Amino acid sequence: MERCNEIRVPSEEAVQLVEYCIQNGYKISTAESCTGGLIAAGIVDVPGASNVFEEGYVTYADRVKQKLLHVSVTTIQKYTVVSAQVAEEMALGTAQASGADISVTTTGLSLIHISEPTRLLSIS
Repeated sequence: MERCNEIRVPSEEAVQLVEYCIQNGYKISTAESCTGGLIAAGIVDVPGASNVFEEGYVTYADRVKQKLLHVSVTTIQKYTVVSAQVAEEMALGTAQASGADISVTTTGLSLIHISEPTRLLSIS
């Protein structure tokens, strides 16, 4: 593990997120589809991330999104699995499952959706 941390340099965004969470006492969890865990990996590359990172899910298959994060079949059918609506349900399910203050989720497109007041970040 130490060797991986020597090779990978955390992104500025990940550093800012971890520092923000440390300063505010927030916990982070992720649920990723198209990124397959890369966001979680980017977060844990940051020194101090163990103080704020709770857990991460890779939910590539629709049935796993439904099973673990309680994404509605109706939402998937109505809006598609790569929609902002599905990303938001993933974020809510992640927050409920983990108890984290901030949920970062990805689906398949490159839109960003931020939902307040629960500080949910969804990238769909």
